Amino acid sequence: MEMQMTQRRSENFVAGLVFNLQCNRNGQNVSVSWSRVPSQSLGNITGITIKDNMLWFLPAELVHSGEYSCFSRNGNETQEMIFEVSVQNETCPLMNRVDDVKSTEELKCFLPRVFELDPGAQVTWRKNCHPLKGENRTVVPVNRSDKMVGLFTCFVNFTFEGLNYSAAQTTNLYSLPPDFGK
Repeated sequence: MEMQMTQRRSENFVAGLVFNLQCNRNGQNVSVSWSRVPSQSLGNITGITIKDNMLWFLPAELVHSGEYSCFSRNGNETQEMIFEVSVQNETCPLMNRVDDVKSTEELKCFLPRVFELDPGAQVTWRKNCHPLKGENRTVVPVNRSDKMVGLFTCFVNFTFEGLNYSAAQTTNLYSLPPDFGK
């Protein structure tokens, strides 16, 4: 008996930046196929490619907004993941990670797939979309004060298949009130 499960996720991307979508499946014997909903081949869409079962937007463009479906099959089990993608003209991407200023010592630029493609990628940081001073680094130290609270975005300039691209990831660094949880 075949079992099928469907999940939906919303993703907000910034035009001009590279992003990727990944099915929730891990494993060696998994078959993955991508399409644009409804049942449209990705072959005619410029700026989209599939690498290591992930759907890459190189870079995301406004015309990429829409729904994308990923079917993954492992034996008799099939999973469909539908991604509702919205691409907007913004300077910094919306928050996609959250961290507490009191419990962290550093913020890491969490774009592991990009660093796998180009280990020598160049990183710059912004706080609340304003440039931060500092050298090329994947980590920003956090001094655990409320002055650190804000949206921290790492921008990564990297090379993939001989072309230059940019990707970004934003972390909301917040502070819990002193009496939280009492």
